[in-house]
Amino acid sequence: MILQYYVNSLLKNKNWSLVRDKENHITYIFDLDNSILIDVEMKNNKVNVCVPLKNSMCQYKTSFSSEMSAYDYLEEYMLEYYNYGI
Repeated sequence: MILQYYVNSLLKNKNWSLVRDKENHITYIFDLDNSILIDVEMKNNKVNVCVPLKNSMCQYKTSFSSEMSAYDYLEEYMLEYYNYGI
């Protein structure tokens, strides 16, 4: 999964740690609160992305048809996350 390299670049130095590193499934946890995670999995020709909802203990899950679309979504999510916080 090429997406893994780009997601790692996006999250490094931003208090996120890689905790699952499989060929088609990666998970990052937020260092300051281990209950907050970002999960990316390729399954059945789709990229499933799960991110924390702002001010909630719930996660939001969505799917994309390409790794690039999933990366674009995560990049926008991280911009909002660091501009406004969770």
